[in-house]
Amino acid sequence: MELRTAAGLSTKALGDLIHYSKAQVSRVEQGVSPPTTTFAAACDRVFGTGDELARAAASRAVSTRRTAGEPKFDLPAGPRRLIGREPETEALVRHLRDRQVARMCVLHGMPGVGKTAIALWVAETLRNEYPDGRFYLDMQGYNPDIRPVTEDEALDRVLRRLGVPGELVPRSTDDRGALLRQKLVNRRVLLILDSVRSAQQVVCLLPPNGLSAVIVTSRQPLTALGGVFSRPIGALAPADAGELFRQVAELPPSSNDRGDPSMITEITRMCYELPLALCIVASRFRDNPVRRLEDVAARLADQAMRPREFDDGVRSVTAVFAASFATLSDAQQAMLALVALHPGPRVDAYAAAALAGISPGAAEDLLDELIRAGMLEQHSHNAYRLHDLLRDHLRRPETSILAEAEAAAGRRRLFDYFLHTAAVANTRANEHRYRIPLQPPSTAVTSPDFSSDGAGKRWMDSEVDNFLLLVQEMAGTGHDTECWQFAYYLREYFYATKQWELMIACFTQALKSATRTGNHRAVGVTLNGLGLARSRLDERDEAMRLYSQAREEFVKADDPFGEANVVANQSWLAHDGEAYDAALKLGRTAWQFYWDRGLRFNAAIALDLIARCQLRLGSLEEAEKNFRQVLEDFVDLEFRDGDIAQLLSHLGEAELRLGKVEEAADRFHEAVLRARSGEAPKEEAVAFEGASLAAAAAGRTVEADAHRAAAIALFEEAGAIDDVERLRAERAAEVLSQRIERRSGQSSPVRVSTPRPLRLLAVNTEWSSRNGGQSTLNRELCKALAAQDVEVYCSTPYATEEERRDAEAVGVHLVHPPPALGPPESALSRPPGLPPGVVPDVVVGHGRKTGEAAMWLVEDHFREAKLLHFFHVISDRVEFVKGHDIDDDPVAEADQRFQDEFAIAARANLAVGVGPVLHHYLRDRLRGSMSREPIRMDPGFDSGWHHAELPPPSDTVRVLLVGRLSLREARVKGVDLIARALGHALTQRGPNDPEVELVLRGVGAKEGEALANAVREWARKPSLRVVPRPYSPNAATLVQDLHQAGVVVMPSRAEGFGLVGLEAITTGVPTLVSKRSGLGALLDEERADLSVELSNRVIPVTDDEMVDSLRWGDALAAVLNNPKPAFAAAKTLREEMSVKRTWAMAAKSVLEALRSLA
Repeated sequence: MELRTAAGLSTKALGDLIHYSKAQVSRVEQGVSPPTTTFAAACDRVFGTGDELARAAASRAVSTRRTAGEPKFDLPAGPRRLIGREPETEALVRHLRDRQVARMCVLHGMPGVGKTAIALWVAETLRNEYPDGRFYLDMQGYNPDIRPVTEDEALDRVLRRLGVPGELVPRSTDDRGALLRQKLVNRRVLLILDSVRSAQQVVCLLPPNGLSAVIVTSRQPLTALGGVFSRPIGALAPADAGELFRQVAELPPSSNDRGDPSMITEITRMCYELPLALCIVASRFRDNPVRRLEDVAARLADQAMRPREFDDGVRSVTAVFAASFATLSDAQQAMLALVALHPGPRVDAYAAAALAGISPGAAEDLLDELIRAGMLEQHSHNAYRLHDLLRDHLRRPETSILAEAEAAAGRRRLFDYFLHTAAVANTRANEHRYRIPLQPPSTAVTSPDFSSDGAGKRWMDSEVDNFLLLVQEMAGTGHDTECWQFAYYLREYFYATKQWELMIACFTQALKSATRTGNHRAVGVTLNGLGLARSRLDERDEAMRLYSQAREEFVKADDPFGEANVVANQSWLAHDGEAYDAALKLGRTAWQFYWDRGLRFNAAIALDLIARCQLRLGSLEEAEKNFRQVLEDFVDLEFRDGDIAQLLSHLGEAELRLGKVEEAADRFHEAVLRARSGEAPKEEAVAFEGASLAAAAAGRTVEADAHRAAAIALFEEAGAIDDVERLRAERAAEVLSQRIERRSGQSSPVRVSTPRPLRLLAVNTEWSSRNGGQSTLNRELCKALAAQDVEVYCSTPYATEEERRDAEAVGVHLVHPPPALGPPESALSRPPGLPPGVVPDVVVGHGRKTGEAAMWLVEDHFREAKLLHFFHVISDRVEFVKGHDIDDDPVAEADQRFQDEFAIAARANLAVGVGPVLHHYLRDRLRGSMSREPIRMDPGFDSGWHHAELPPPSDTVRVLLVGRLSLREARVKGVDLIARALGHALTQRGPNDPEVELVLRGVGAKEGEALANAVREWARKPSLRVVPRPYSPNAATLVQDLHQAGVVVMPSRAEGFGLVGLEAITTGVPTLVSKRSGLGALLDEERADLSVELSNRVIPVTDDEMVDSLRWGDALAAVLNNPKPAFAAAKTLREEMSVKRTWAMAAKSVLEALRSLA
């Protein structure tokens, strides 16, 4: 006022000059309103006071805001009770309480799943931890009627809520972001940013430190933010959905006042367990006291009325979906509408490409965009899922954007894709079988690549949940021809996987379609398939009725091939009903038809039936002859391994009953391998039962009991309870005599004279694997040799009762030498307590540890026996890499170690290198000094380790390194290399990723702390969590370690083979292996024939530590950052190698070499 008066201005004149009203000027002068900085700056210009007034106004404003007192809390009301979200809220709270990470969280999922409710619940839970403010800002990312809040606007609103006057909010985005960071320093503020559409909206709002936090909700994961805690939010579990409905509807538990409580389950199912839909339906029900639960269920069941039930006047599921749909591009909208035409739960890029008439690559790009937009969910690897509620919304005529012609064309392309892809997959599985030809598709079909073994079945396995829904959709949309043909091309898959109920459901629907076509052949084919499925379920009368109807249809269609197929199926039905004479007659009729027309595939199946009938009728020579012919045909025609295994077991039974015991044993053993390869546990059980009978006939009772135990375990796995109970009640030898007597009419058991089996004595320090890989190899080899009918004894200083039972179960006899005065293993050179009259033909030793004892046993006690010596270590390479004292001479030590073992090898009849690296080394070092070249034996990848799965989400992921670990051995095992690699890998992980823990199993006594410190120094990560653990004598400990590991590493600079790495691979854990190891070299040999890429699994180790660290670090990061595909690839590698390298193959190679010595 003083300045105005001195200038001779009235309040109105001053207001005119500074563009404020007379009233505003008066309020400021009277102290009613504080002067803003803008008002003060205008007065500075009029009075010539520089910026004094503006600075005073700003200081006053800041001071006023700072002393305003209470922090700001503007969160909207959250849920009174949050149901079914404990895992999500606990994970979110745990992350926000962690002071070591950037506390930024993204909750993402489709509309209506309750993301905002979770965020508000967590904010209330943590109210005491954020005393300086808890703010909520709706970013309007998915409201088509309102422009999304920009980052500038968001920064402005947040700064104002933090107390910054509007006139002090900077104009530029960067300055606003900088001011926000200043305001949040040393403050604990929680900000909820709701309905965020893109990372660009919020990137400037992220807090600068670990005190404040941001929770973002979005339809998308917002991966562009990087380093945030991201949590997908899905629909509720059925039980939780029911509880939410009862809570909102205010229904007491088990109350039936308003209808049958069991209807709630049906209601929640028709609400798709979506929280928004549940809350709307429940509130409508609550507010209408005359409505009953049955009424709600009936309304929801009516597709036309359901949308109205999802709208309560304030909230609407339809409106939410429509708003989300409107935010998509035209191409995204079209793809989503087409995907909604797919009736099944799984959609991949090939199916989507067919729907849209584009390439799979282009379809995948659009599907990924829809994932990021929150409109699709990840179903599985390379597959997507559309929520059922969204599918129903998009398929309704009033909401669909597709013209009727567009939808019809999309469906036609989809049905063509599935029909022709199923046909290709079926044909690739066996190209020799006759199949009904298809008409060309309406448009070109792009199918997955089925060139690799089993690719077609893997595709069928992945799509099986879609099959019935597709059949129903084909039938429901008038595609009757495609419907019955699709079911026809699924028949062989259903048969191979024994999914009879699903087959019946598909074929029942297909029969209706086939009938509508008026095509008698189509009806006959479908009836025949139905009969087959019914017969497999022992519904013989129904199966025979269906077969008879099918035959009538084929007669009407003048289709003799179809008639012959029915006759063949009827013959199998008679066989299963033990009407062997009738089955034989029908089978011969079918076989003659197929044979006359050159249909070798069908003829082979009919001849198999004939041979089985002959076997049961006692015509053993004819049965054996026919089974041999069928075996040749089955192999030549590439029948499934499970079918061949079944045939081999029948042939083995015929040979056994003819007294050809050893031939039968070989058949049963081959059947086991075939069944295992074909993943057919019941056929494997049958083969083991036959092997038990053969072993009993040869007098090998221990082996017989072991095989019988294996059969029981496999029958249990296959669910064949009757067979389990039968075998448990019988003794193998008694079963043999009873069955031969019953089936052949003989009154006395068969007595068979067979040559004595090879006797082998293995010398080792233990039966179990307390001391590492050498013991593992010895045990697995003994088991495999015993399975090859070798009489195996293993000499150990001692054994527990559990070890003794374990050995006996696999046909190995543990024997022990008299104790010695020195260490237990010093007694191994003494002859063990073998049964009377038993003298070994072969004695086996391993390395320097038991090789010398085996040598003295041969020279002093078993002079006629052959000495077999296994090399496990490349001494000179190991010694050169080890750490040595200054006075040590590694060259001399390496040479002495080799000379010691060379002396044993020189006296051995046969030297064996385990794997390619040891074999090449021996071949080169021993050339010219032995009469025979050393042989190579590759360990098997089919050991019985429990198969690991992807570990559940955790705050820790473990890297496992196993071996004899010490500072001196660190370079040998590559501990320093993996430490540096891990340091590099950690730079590629975000602050919210689980902590990485390096587990060192096998650390020497008192070495743990020093080795852990060295690892941290090598990694240049002082905070790296290193867990040193001692070597455990318990094999279960290694199993547990492997199951807890996210990745196993074997970065050895010198490793003869690396059985620990093999054990990790056979467990199914992602494993990184040094290319210098024997295991790495073996895998490298198979590289071309494996479907798994090995470049990031078999990794070179060179003398360039920097290159090695980066190479191994990148490989580690690839596994740690993408565990799901890494475990999938590990499973594939395990499955493929378990067929390429088995212990049976290893044993066979050793036996062939031994026989060549005779």
